[in-house]
Amino acid sequence: MPCTLALDPSLANTGFAVLDSTGRVLTSGSIPTNRPLPEQQRLSILANRILALLREHKPADLALERPFVGLNRATALKLGAVRGVLSYLAESHSLRAHEYTTTQVKSAVTSNPIATKTQVQRLIQPITGLTITNDNESDAIAVGLTHLAFQRAPRPSLPRPRKRCRPPSRRVP
Repeated sequence: MPCTLALDPSLANTGFAVLDSTGRVLTSGSIPTNRPLPEQQRLSILANRILALLREHKPADLALERPFVGLNRATALKLGAVRGVLSYLAESHSLRAHEYTTTQVKSAVTSNPIATKTQVQRLIQPITGLTITNDNESDAIAVGLTHLAFQRAPRPSLPRPRKRCRPPSRRVP
């Protein structure tokens, strides 16, 4: 059965969840990296843990929360490096990658685009049967549930062009 690897990306503590197509959480947790280590080593730790998840569960899709960094350039650069590693792993394992904004995730899980992390955790519990207290882990589960909801949603169809009653007249000069 195909599954989805959902991630809440961060250099400090990346949340992850593997969900099957019914929304059952197969595994979830977070991947902390040791802050005193150089950034390259922290990226390597993250890549190796994600690689282990890819090998074990063989997901078909990767669902990521699109980060919001505001005006903090240092955070934006670090998240850019994390996203680069994740993009490489997705491509090298032929995963279909999907991104969802924080607003999309909160709306899909709670119907409230400005829900708090506590509200998200509280609403995930009855869906999954899990009590999650780690923000990164619960965010990853919410991203996975959002992805599944978006995949099940009917695709909007484009309006058909109207047929003309008669062909356009050609004017001869």
